[in-house]
Amino acid sequence: MPTHAQFCFMKQIRVIHWGVIPFVWILAPWALGIVLADYYTYLTINETYCLFFLMALIAVSGIPISPLSNIRKFLFPIFQIIAVVFASFLWTREQQPWHHKNEIIGHVHVLTVEKVLRKSSWGITEQGERVFLRSNKYPSGTIIKAIGEIRKIKPNLRKNKFDFYTYARRKNIRYSIKPRKIQFITNAPWYGFFAHALQWRDYCIQKLTQGSLYSDWIGALLFGDDRNLDDSETNVFQKTGTLHVLAVSGLHVGILFSVVEWLLQQLPFIKSKKWIRFIISNCILWWYALMSGFAPSIARSVYMFSLSSFGRLMGWRSFALNHLFVSAFFILFIDPSSLFHLGFQLSFVAVASILLLEPLFTNWLTFAIPFGKQIGSTFGVTLAAQTGTAPLGLFYFHQFPLWFLPANVVAVPLSSLLLLITLAILPLSLILPDFWRITILDFCYYWFLKIMEWFDCLPGSIEQITIGSESVWLYFTFLLLFRNAILYRSRIGIFLAVTALFLSIWGM
Repeated sequence: MPTHAQFCFMKQIRVIHWGVIPFVWILAPWALGIVLADYYTYLTINETYCLFFLMALIAVSGIPISPLSNIRKFLFPIFQIIAVVFASFLWTREQQPWHHKNEIIGHVHVLTVEKVLRKSSWGITEQGERVFLRSNKYPSGTIIKAIGEIRKIKPNLRKNKFDFYTYARRKNIRYSIKPRKIQFITNAPWYGFFAHALQWRDYCIQKLTQGSLYSDWIGALLFGDDRNLDDSETNVFQKTGTLHVLAVSGLHVGILFSVVEWLLQQLPFIKSKKWIRFIISNCILWWYALMSGFAPSIARSVYMFSLSSFGRLMGWRSFALNHLFVSAFFILFIDPSSLFHLGFQLSFVAVASILLLEPLFTNWLTFAIPFGKQIGSTFGVTLAAQTGTAPLGLFYFHQFPLWFLPANVVAVPLSSLLLLITLAILPLSLILPDFWRITILDFCYYWFLKIMEWFDCLPGSIEQITIGSESVWLYFTFLLLFRNAILYRSRIGIFLAVTALFLSIWGM
């Protein structure tokens, strides 16, 4: 039995019981079904028979049949997991267009722009087919006529090159068009709500940054709008491991939520009305998420804050890790292809690492000095997030930022302060003279970028390392084993964790 000191230590770094994170039993098989549907993309199946088999499986698992009565408790959860996998598999395949769409031909195509990227966008045809458009001239929600030859996206047989075919397939895109001419038709009425949010974003950025030398950076930090930033400009943040400050995530949502809550508590006629405060603050958060493009990282943050605030309102004991799994399930239910989105993977792995590992690092790094607890917490959060996301960075980008710890310790509070200043100037831009607005913003953003460039110029700022997918999974296994070994003081667990780490390094 653990001693009292061990119990205190275990409580401090959060012992995870399966009962408090029930959604993991839904999320894991749901994600497995998405992976199977992606792997068996062109498998010919009869959805009717599969649906019948799924319903029969659920029915059998719930009926107490006498031959299975002794092992029913063991079979019931297995049948449930298999049922969720099949449901996810069928749901994902239903959204893959090549199973039920006709071929597209011709040189004139009417498209509704759905999403705008840095140098391109994609739209939806009148038949419901998603098409990759090599132009980002028009915003989301715009109906355009694209004149040009449409081509089917084919697999790329060259190695060591970006696999655009797989990327497009996971976005449910089969065709690409490089238009010779684009004509504006109108704005899509059915797409109005989301389009209005994006138009509000563009209006706010234009009103706030008019005349500023750093308008692109202000839009990127405030709304995650990096369409006008080149790769050479964002390279500084990638090399220093601080690229997350330019992606709208929990940092932005947390600051906005705190500001809105504080403002609402200053109003005497709302201060005591918890339900009204809950509705107003969450409506603002969701509107901000729509203005930011509702990327997986921002969707995850808003889901978690909404669930947490609702739990506090109802007086329930909430668990952040379960909120993380619930938000992941909702995102994957709406768009199963988000599972393969790099922003989704980095966001969820980073938050899970912070929830599981941050108290352990904070406990080691807290010293008996002034502000020692705050400094230890900052180092702990940074180390936990980087420890979890490091293998993904090595797998996708083949590089590791060596100065990530001091860079994040400086970048996170500075970007938070910068975000607060920008949010404060946003409503004041209507009455604040242009000279003062531009001076304040340009001064703050100039020095922020200069500090990040200084970290980038440090010797050995980046290390080039390439690893395979097997090493990534072995590394995650090592983290879980290591955490449990430290938590329960298990020598066998430490041995297994070291073995997993050795195999992960050996497989590079």
